[in-house]
Amino acid sequence: MVAAMGMSAQTSATNGESRRARGIAATPDERERPDWPPKAGTKIALYLPEAPDPEHQYLVEVDDLHGSILAVTAPSGVEARLEHGATPAVKILFPSRRWGWGYDAELTAIDRVPVARWHLHILRGPVPVERRDSERVAHRQIVMVKRAGKNLPAHMLDRSKHGMRCITGRGNTIDIGDVVTVEIDSAAGDVVHAAEVVWRRLALNGLEFGLAF
Repeated sequence: MVAAMGMSAQTSATNGESRRARGIAATPDERERPDWPPKAGTKIALYLPEAPDPEHQYLVEVDDLHGSILAVTAPSGVEARLEHGATPAVKILFPSRRWGWGYDAELTAIDRVPVARWHLHILRGPVPVERRDSERVAHRQIVMVKRAGKNLPAHMLDRSKHGMRCITGRGNTIDIGDVVTVEIDSAAGDVVHAAEVVWRRLALNGLEFGLAF
């Protein structure tokens, strides 16, 4: 399983011990389990273990579900072919706030018209996958998120080595899968990160979202 979908038993055990030592729950929140069947338009991530870069994340959208066959938009930049009855392995991740939910699947059919779609036969899942692989540190600061050429003022709530959690006004628009840049004012000057929105949810005081660098 690729890094974004899981960890080695030794690493997982070590992380679990450190979480318990800090008093942090090591079990997933069932409220984050994805709706099933998934709604059309739901954004999910695909990983292709047999591709040259098995850790690359392809963001796609759910089209529909028939039984155990999930139809999704074909990932951009992937030239997939089914030959001699082969069914390439696919890892599916439904992102959520702290826990993702992973499924093992295989590619069984490809539509090229009228739109490019993949048909994925789900074999196993869901399995909870903790998305955070580094400890978060509370850090409150105003940041500027640039999305589609527009500035989106936001408040950073905490950050880690690979990302941050922010909140902005409910009237602002930001979606899972958006690629943005975030500007952080520091003593050494402005720091600019390219980032991807990996989860979002409405909170009482605004729209909360997570960025992965």
